[in-house]
Amino acid sequence: MEQPQFLDQVAARLGRPRRHASQIVKLNYRTNPWDSYCEGKTADDFCRIFQEALTSQSAKVIVVTDRNQMYEELQTVLEKGAVKRVAIWDDPRLNDLQLESFFAEQGIACTRWSGENDQRQLTMQVEASQLGITWADAACAETGTIVLQNRAGKGRLVSLLPQTHLVFVKKEQIHARWSGIMQEMHRMTETNTLPSYTNFISGPTTSADIALEIVKGVHGPKHLVVMVVDF
Repeated sequence: MEQPQFLDQVAARLGRPRRHASQIVKLNYRTNPWDSYCEGKTADDFCRIFQEALTSQSAKVIVVTDRNQMYEELQTVLEKGAVKRVAIWDDPRLNDLQLESFFAEQGIACTRWSGENDQRQLTMQVEASQLGITWADAACAETGTIVLQNRAGKGRLVSLLPQTHLVFVKKEQIHARWSGIMQEMHRMTETNTLPSYTNFISGPTTSADIALEIVKGVHGPKHLVVMVVDF
């Protein structure tokens, strides 16, 4: 069923005509206190706020200022997680970092997510990986949240199946507040470029369903590492 027919059906069940976007009256506030949140703050300030917020949720945030430091920190992640196999998004930004060459030198198998490969085989390889690597589409300093949007070459299983999830993000991608990220996503809806799935991640997966005891890694990665690229 197409979206218009689906919305028509919902409106009919509610017993009213279907409402269209052109009929929505936008609220105009007399004051916008959130606008002052950014005053006097720099990209470094937002990076620090992001780091503090996400670290408080048991994640690790590393700011790297050159490629050598990035490789050193990556080596530490590999050793700590006893990584033998890596799954990585097919993303040009990750390709520029030459990570697959680095893994080959370490003798570590690397699976690149691609829609052209056999999906069953690809899923099995990602499931066997100890480390999944993605690149964030945005990040929010206020809540310490990274935003992942799944597209071709960017399967969400890479961020869900391995025990450790490593996310790269440019410092310039860190927004002060959610309002900036929501504005970008709204523009995507207007141009019909918003992907079908967007994931908001604010730390390792956590559950307290049983006896109210917090357990990490039940529904996804047990460890989250975010590498902020500042070069």
